[in-house]
Amino acid sequence: MEQNNNTQIPLHRRFNEREALKAIRNRYRKIKSLIPTQIKVLQEDSDFRSLCAELYQEGYKDWVIVSAIFNSVLTWRANEMKITYGEFETICSGDSMKSLMKDAVFEPERFTEEAMRIQIS
Repeated sequence: MEQNNNTQIPLHRRFNEREALKAIRNRYRKIKSLIPTQIKVLQEDSDFRSLCAELYQEGYKDWVIVSAIFNSVLTWRANEMKITYGEFETICSGDSMKSLMKDAVFEPERFTEEAMRIQIS
């Protein structure tokens, strides 16, 4: 069967674009609410803003960048607190995420291009 160049085949037969976008929007809002201070610190850093400009130029959306920031903070925080993988899974699946992320702010220099690209990939 030949495909029109404008038609995309979903990855799964039950893929629902509207539901997927809704899930992304909800995750974006939740993530931003967990790391507002970190985002503010990074927005004030000219090197980080330049990195974001480069990522935007490559086509990355804001939610992808914010997710990479969140994943970095979450990983570094868990490592700081010496949380085991089992504890980490419990925290991520429960209501403990706010307490883990509370006051978690890292210096902008940690958010290097390499660190961000690792989280984006």
